Amino acid sequence: MKKIIAFILALTLVFSMAACASKPAEDTTEDETITDTENVPETDTDADTDADAETDADAETDADAEEPVDTDIDVDADQPATPEEPVSDGDAAGDTTGDTATELSAEEQEVLDTLQQLVAGAADEIMCDNIIISSDQYPYYLFIDYIEGSIAASSSAMIGSIPHSVVLLKLPEDADVAAVAAEIEENMDPRKWICVEAEATMVKTSGQYVLMVMSSQATVDAISANFDTVFGA
Repeated sequence: MKKIIAFILALTLVFSMAACASKPAEDTTEDETITDTENVPETDTDADTDADAETDADAETDADAEEPVDTDIDVDADQPATPEEPVSDGDAAGDTTGDTATELSAEEQEVLDTLQQLVAGAADEIMCDNIIISSDQYPYYLFIDYIEGSIAASSSAMIGSIPHSVVLLKLPEDADVAAVAAEIEENMDPRKWICVEAEATMVKTSGQYVLMVMSSQATVDAISANFDTVFGA
């Protein structure tokens, strides 16, 4: 009886061992995969994040660089532009270049040439106008009103700080030369310049001509001598 029981136990043990041997091993792949994922170093994630941030920053920079810059400046059409410099107009007032040089009559040219003989060598260092004066300039140059039919030429300093003026007046044949000369001498003002005064004055006549001079004494004397030579006084 004991042998039978022992045989049954042994047989049971053999079947048990056979059953254990045939049972498949548990699949641990999923666990290992999960473990591997959980054990991924944090540095890899941080590196990916930094790389993504840098990529986004570069993309924004490129977009800013490609964005066109608005260079248009709003200008008020009603506000005039300030010019860098004035515009010259040949027809503007005061542009009289060549008027006396190209439009002188023969008699006017004669008076001007005679005046040049009178001042020659007397005041060559002074820059003068050397012009035929107009009717409205008589009060300034000769201190009298215009006389119909008269012609007057000036050789006066072009710099206001130099008191020098020489004017030769040719009167018409019926004019009272002595009376005109006296009026000029009475009205002439050697202080007409700013802050300066002519040292000497002179009025001389010959025929139809009246000469008025305001300048230094030496210049007046030199012109007076030239007058006597030219007109044979």
